[in-house]
Amino acid sequence: MSEFNGEVNNWQTFWYTFESAIHNNQWLADVQKFKYLCYLLHDTAARCIEGFSLTNNNYKAAVDLLKKFGQTHTIVSSHMQTLLDLPASRHHIRELENFVDQIETNVRGLEALKQCEQNYGIILEKFHPKYFET
Repeated sequence: MSEFNGEVNNWQTFWYTFESAIHNNQWLADVQKFKYLCYLLHDTAARCIEGFSLTNNNYKAAVDLLKKFGQTHTIVSSHMQTLLDLPASRHHIRELENFVDQIETNVRGLEALKQCEQNYGIILEKFHPKYFET
């Protein structure tokens, strides 16, 4: 099962996996689900819920708080910021391949959230030849 460190772009994968394996498991008590959840959280995500005692009642509150990582506007914003922060490489093929991979990954993420190209078209300027001149 995947872990979650608070990286917004990884929330959906984490949550859908956790939800299907643990959250929707009717054979587990909420305190057991909470224990699994705590085990899988790291960094920012773990700090987000660290004040909650491990109880049945606190599980729902912790999940509700963590779901802020999955708000559409937060994920869109993260994808956009990642795209805007990408450095364009001019010298190494590996850097250029990584650049293109990062663009494709983030654009697919935006498309999955039903964002139209008008909303992220600014990144196309990174393909302008001036970035690749020697």
